[in-house]
Amino acid sequence: MTYAPTNPVDIPPYQLQGLFLSTEDTFGRENLRYVPHVSHVWQEIFKSVVGKRLAEDPNKPESYSLLSRQTVPLGKPVDEIVLVPCLGRAFSYSLIIFLLSDRILYFYTLPSLDPVSLNIVKPIRHVVTFAVDHRDLQRPSILPNTPTTQLESVNFCIIKRTGVAMYVMRERLNFLKEIPLQGVSLACRLGHRLCTADKEFYNMVDLEAASLIPIIPISQAPDSDVSIKPSITVVSDNEFLILSWTGTTTIGLFITGEGDPVRGTLEWPCHPEA
Repeated sequence: MTYAPTNPVDIPPYQLQGLFLSTEDTFGRENLRYVPHVSHVWQEIFKSVVGKRLAEDPNKPESYSLLSRQTVPLGKPVDEIVLVPCLGRAFSYSLIIFLLSDRILYFYTLPSLDPVSLNIVKPIRHVVTFAVDHRDLQRPSILPNTPTTQLESVNFCIIKRTGVAMYVMRERLNFLKEIPLQGVSLACRLGHRLCTADKEFYNMVDLEAASLIPIIPISQAPDSDVSIKPSITVVSDNEFLILSWTGTTTIGLFITGEGDPVRGTLEWPCHPEA
């Protein structure tokens, strides 16, 4: 269950949740699509429905108007969306949208939904998934005309089939290095720690030392043919929550960036899907 405050002032800077959103296109046809990421940005609500942006009227909670539209190249579904704080004049002092579709990572500005100039950053191909440093996502957006010296960069990882590539984005996108690592399907990043999931295990990767520590199996059920979807959630500045299926229940384990368990565990009678 999610909590939706009635007073717009109470809306936090960011809130992530999953939902089904139904809208009508310009021809009156209904579009229904699962939206994996929803971010409250001040008093706006950004929703991805085949690349559409809808703005909520705080006086009419169920009323939306189409502000801008952007068709995802090749017409493929949107797999993941992350909103990144403003990075300065090169990006017109706009929020940046990282959008993954059909293994290509695209970059757009908000609220116009214009693609970021190819002179600044080009789409990245062959992407399995990506992980933006959660600490960078918590920063407030800067104000226009902020001096370049006060701009902070955004660090993120691109997970490909054969490795993890590290990038930093400020006025432009810069490649740092790549760590050979195969089989990663899911990842979350906190600083130089990357919590990953492959076909069998959750692992903690030290991006500076290029080392890996196995944590716990995604499924602890022996000889199980049931496919279990891994789940990794950042819960604080140095903690992740990972879910492991035991065969009868799912346990939630809190771990630090060093891979050490903390707090108690959570338990579900079935494996959560999201």
